[in-house]
Amino acid sequence: MELRPEEIIQTKENPLELFYSSIKSEYTKKDYDRKLRKVMCEFLGPILKGDLTLVKKQELQSHPTKRGIKRSFFDADYEIRVNEFVKRALKDPDWAESIIVSLAKKFGDRTKLEKTNQNFIKAISLKNYFNPIQKLLEMNCITISWKRIRAAMPKSDEKDDTREYTNEEIQKMLLHCKIEDRVLVLLAASSGIRAGAFNLKWKHFVPIYEYENRYLWEEEDITESVSKNGKIMCAMIRIYADSQEEYFAFITPECWKSIQGYRELWIKETREEPKEDDPFFRKKGTHHIALSDMGIRKRLERVLEEAGIRKPLPKDRRRHKVPAFNGFRRFYNKASKKSISKNSALASLILKENMMGHSGLIKLDKNYFKSNIAELVEEYLQTIPFLTISDEQRAKDELVNQMRKQKDQESFKDQIDTVKQELDELKYGPTGRRNKYNQSRLDVPDTPEMKLITLGIPLLLELVFPEEKKRDMMKEFEKAELENRKPNLHKIFGSKEMAEEEMQFLKKFLKEQSKRKNLSKPTNYVKPRLRIENFESIFADYN
Repeated sequence: MELRPEEIIQTKENPLELFYSSIKSEYTKKDYDRKLRKVMCEFLGPILKGDLTLVKKQELQSHPTKRGIKRSFFDADYEIRVNEFVKRALKDPDWAESIIVSLAKKFGDRTKLEKTNQNFIKAISLKNYFNPIQKLLEMNCITISWKRIRAAMPKSDEKDDTREYTNEEIQKMLLHCKIEDRVLVLLAASSGIRAGAFNLKWKHFVPIYEYENRYLWEEEDITESVSKNGKIMCAMIRIYADSQEEYFAFITPECWKSIQGYRELWIKETREEPKEDDPFFRKKGTHHIALSDMGIRKRLERVLEEAGIRKPLPKDRRRHKVPAFNGFRRFYNKASKKSISKNSALASLILKENMMGHSGLIKLDKNYFKSNIAELVEEYLQTIPFLTISDEQRAKDELVNQMRKQKDQESFKDQIDTVKQELDELKYGPTGRRNKYNQSRLDVPDTPEMKLITLGIPLLLELVFPEEKKRDMMKEFEKAELENRKPNLHKIFGSKEMAEEEMQFLKKFLKEQSKRKNLSKPTNYVKPRLRIENFESIFADYN
């Protein structure tokens, strides 16, 4: 293959389009865009010219700020400012570097303010503003020294005093929840997904059935029999579906049960079944309009306020001790670490990290540890008792698990007994005895007399004694050989005397068989009532 000069296509893309195209996750794209707007339109407001006409027009048409959005700048000329910044940076990278270093130092001054000051910012939060700038410059082929910039940023030595929700706090939330809010709380607690991952569709939820000791979830495997007789163990969710960041999270049976109630409410309000591509969280009304990230946050904040969990902040604090959404993620993370796994500690940790959307302990884990869904299900099932919020539901699940374990133990015991019986049959049954007889023939001198004995005695044993006695005899032979002693056959057969008629029968039998080439059952054979095998007496006359 050759590329000719005339085939070369020179592309010129908008700097902002290049920036957006490099971010695959919609949540990250929104976050980076929000931060970059603040940098270009507020922090670099006096440095970049922008378009004052557009800004004044936006200022005249501006509406009161929506609840939850704190913005003290106008961004009508945002794209113009980005283009201006990139154009100047291409001509003079040193200018761009000096701007960013100065911005880092300016941020450093804000980290030294009192925490009650509205301009205070945590040092650990600074990277959130510099990551979008770096992405913008790199996608537009502008190289500057980020090592120098990061050296100018203040180091964080502040301890994070925030925490996760407790089980009791989540129980309290559920007491103040409507059906759709209950689903939101249980979904957040049992899956641990990020705040930006709630823009789900109905098709992203897949129940996991247990049927005939197998886990089934594929559409072609869920037959009518599975749906009717199988048990739903949990449900799987496709997070960031159809993107490079896609991963599988799971929810508890408790959450799945709430989703069924939410589904019934949906049908009642819209008078139709939810379709696969319908948004899972929707605005009120008969139209299927997806609820925005801010709308989902407002729902949760309302529940937190009504439950008395989130109260107005005191003057010396700027943040709540439990982050609204991240509090659930921390609850999930802590619960998953409590569970005992069947896997090794390292494998278990990798699986748990994957279910939180992390790449693993190292970045290669996602490529070199291809865990299938069944492994994730097994790992998640161990965590369910710690993620179930209702005490009553947890007690029921624990009872069911104990009954299942007891049933498994009984089944395992039956399997062991079956194996023991099979081994007993192989060692002491007809096949095992035949092998033992053949082996004994190889261990004695090849004389007519010994041949008759090694052929005659086994045949007598098989013809005369009941199966149980023959098995006991073989066990005694084996035990005597291990203990290096003579076998105690009197102990097995229970008598030291043998009736005269029985002795005569055996002697006659041996004499008849000695005249034949092959031993066989005697003519007109009648089984005698033998009580002991006194072979020395039997063979005395023969010898």
